[in-house]
Amino acid sequence: DSASHGNDAVDSASPSTQTDGSAADATSGPDGSAADATSEPDGSAGDAGPGNDTAAPVLQWHPGPDLPVQLGAMGVAALGSTVFLMGGARHYHPAPDVPSRQHRSYAVAQKPYAELAETPDDDQWGPCVVAHDGYLYSFGGWDWGDKTLRRYDPQSDTWDRMARCPGLHMWGFACALVNGVLYVISGSTGDLPTQVTDRVNAYDIASNKWSDKARFPVGAAGLTGAAIDTKIYVVGRGAILDIYDTEAEVWTTGPSIGRNAVQAVAVAHGGSLYVFGGGANVEEDSASVDRLDFPGPVWNSLPPLPSARNLPAAVAVGNEIHLFGGFVGGVGVDTHQYLVIP
Repeated sequence: DSASHGNDAVDSASPSTQTDGSAADATSGPDGSAADATSEPDGSAGDAGPGNDTAAPVLQWHPGPDLPVQLGAMGVAALGSTVFLMGGARHYHPAPDVPSRQHRSYAVAQKPYAELAETPDDDQWGPCVVAHDGYLYSFGGWDWGDKTLRRYDPQSDTWDRMARCPGLHMWGFACALVNGVLYVISGSTGDLPTQVTDRVNAYDIASNKWSDKARFPVGAAGLTGAAIDTKIYVVGRGAILDIYDTEAEVWTTGPSIGRNAVQAVAVAHGGSLYVFGGGANVEEDSASVDRLDFPGPVWNSLPPLPSARNLPAAVAVGNEIHLFGGFVGGVGVDTHQYLVIP
């Protein structure tokens, strides 16, 4: 299963297992690559001393086929090697334009984009999209009060509306999938920065029912998050890392990411949390890439994005993390890059 807006390669990713299901051991790094005492946090090789010519691979960005349209604030999830991109908008600033109902798939192995059935609602600016048990679930977006959860069946290319959320989370919320439960965290309830909620709602897919959970420490927008094991890691409240334990139903804070990560995008892969881009506002797009590694946890900096942006869409597929679109100076872009995680 996968999720974006917060994106997970599965319902939650375990630090002790690789994405292909193989076991990690005490000598492997948090991203599944071989680690030793001489490697640097960005994955490059340190000084291994005389007689050692082996260098650890450096993470590099690779170009993918451009999107057929320039969009930011899309939702994204993957089923197997097929990526599904939903919604988005062409402009962010000075105000979002009419959100897109477009919906397309991208087959990583074959590379083409295919147009699919449009989303049933017009509120697809910044939706949360997750994949579970062969279906896609899309929630939220900018539509002045919509609480609709939608389910997409890729076999029939059709949509159904599911139970409505009791809380209002329009955009800028974090979401993550843990053991078949979709958590929707905080976010905006309107157009103004002060219109935010601290409410956390959880949707149980099996029962098609919503419930309230422990509230976020303070209402905020521009959040992103992903799950590792049974904990959800949320960034975007300035430089703060908020951690929600879904079993204990309590919030704690972790180490600061060291920058304002508002309107970034997070994805979990190989037991680590990757955070891409963001920016305090549309005039301050960020190219930063940070990885939260375990044990610790501790933040490490990775090679920056090829171009600064906020609100891109990111998803893990196998040993790759794909990044689509986003806003540059408030205008959507059609770029697509990916990292290969060794």
